[in-house]
Formats: sequence, structure tokens, C-alpha cells
Amino acid sequence: EGMADLPAGQYELALTWDDAARVYVDGKRVIDEWNPSRYSFDESPHKKLRLTLGGPHHFRVEHLELGGFATLALKIRRVE
Repeated sequence: EGMADLPAGQYELALTWDDAARVYVDGKRVIDEWNPSRYSFDESPHKKLRLTLGGPHHFRVEHLELGGFATLALKIRRVE
């Protein structure tokens, strides 16, 4: 979990994970990939979405690891 105070604008939120993950922005679920059977063993899927943000925001990530390879990366960047 974390907070960020962002200038108003368009942002790209990107998530890479293994085996399952969820992302919440201000308590609203924006990514729901909580079905590990959708992907092959040791695959690291990647998903991007655009959000309009500005001001203080709360971010929370839930992650499930079932063994083997593990990865979790969350990135947010401002886009034009």
C-alpha cells in the first residue's frame, strides 16, 4: 500500500505479476487478475490501463504466489 500526490493528468498504470494480483486505486479495484489457472506455470503476464488522476491517491496491491518463479512490478507514469 502507498499514497501519492499526483499532478492532474492522464496516467498509465502497468502491472506485471505471477501468479495472481489485484490493484486498487482509492479503494476501487482497477485490475483483477485473481485466477492463476489463466496463465501457464512461471508465466509473468503484463497489463496496462489509463487513468485520469490528480491530487492524493491511495494505491494497494494484493499478490498471490503459488511457488516457483515469482514477480510483481507496479509502475505508474504520466502520459501526454
